[in-house]
Amino acid sequence: MKQRTTISEMAAQLGVSPSTVSRALHNSPTISAQRKAEVWKLAESLGLKVVRPAKSEATHCSGIIACVVPSISHPFFVDIIEKLEGVCAQRGYDLLLRSSNATPATEYSIVEDLIGKHVDGVIFIPCSTDMTPLKTCVESLKTVVITQQTGLCPSIGINHEEGGRQVAEHFKEIGKHSCLLIGPPNDAKFCGFRSYVETESLTNFSISDLDVDGWDSRYIFDTRQALLDNYDEKSIRQFDCIFAKTDLAAVGTYHALHDLGVSIPDEMAVCGFDDTPLARAVYPALSSVAQPVGQIVNFGFTLLTRLIDERENSPGAMTYTLKPNLVIRGSTFLGK
Repeated sequence: MKQRTTISEMAAQLGVSPSTVSRALHNSPTISAQRKAEVWKLAESLGLKVVRPAKSEATHCSGIIACVVPSISHPFFVDIIEKLEGVCAQRGYDLLLRSSNATPATEYSIVEDLIGKHVDGVIFIPCSTDMTPLKTCVESLKTVVITQQTGLCPSIGINHEEGGRQVAEHFKEIGKHSCLLIGPPNDAKFCGFRSYVETESLTNFSISDLDVDGWDSRYIFDTRQALLDNYDEKSIRQFDCIFAKTDLAAVGTYHALHDLGVSIPDEMAVCGFDDTPLARAVYPALSSVAQPVGQIVNFGFTLLTRLIDERENSPGAMTYTLKPNLVIRGSTFLGK
């Protein structure tokens, strides 16, 4: 009875289940090395005798969490990586970073390599609609998807449609009536933008698309070139606002508008998405839809460690949605 009480007390102190403590004390391979070390240390501090396994027996878990991202040059992913690295360090894990370069074939090779390395778990950001690499990862490794939502494994992201609706509402409030959307037309944020315009019956509000996409810093130059290829000093002025898929595309828009002699925000309001450090580095400062990166990373990491510790018996495809927030800066302005 005393031992059971002690295990319950230990579980309460560590914020885990009693079964997790019990399995850690018995050196179960289903418990991470970091979690075992926490349990053993606490047990010894309470006067319990702990038989620590030999080094060769204690290496069932790698103590490594992998993170697969589409790009390591995109400032949004840089922010995620920095925050995830900090969380891993606090919890005693090493972070293994891999970039797919937005290529499914590379993504698949990375997954196969991670399976061979026996990492404890994977934080995954898919690069395309091809879910084959993710399916393979989920079948072999503890996996959580962040920034997106999927039915294949636990995932956490934001409501991109809501972000688009916020931008459309802001443009309406500042008296805009003709918007150019820069990015894939079927992007969720643009669907939310159009939905707001339709729901509010803004019959005097027109929308056009410029389909240009990208994952890394090259997206800045591709956006600039696409604008210059499709519009001149006169035709670009048919629009009074631009909503870009990401801050990278918005910065490319800044360059193109400068070349075309268009003033921001006097002649053209510009809004981005992700609220990366770029939004505060340009002039005028860029209005952008902020994703709660800290929450996404912390929650995603918590979901993954629950899988690793098996505190979730059968988690299934849990999906979580966080709300974005439009940050208004100098690139847009309130109308009179």
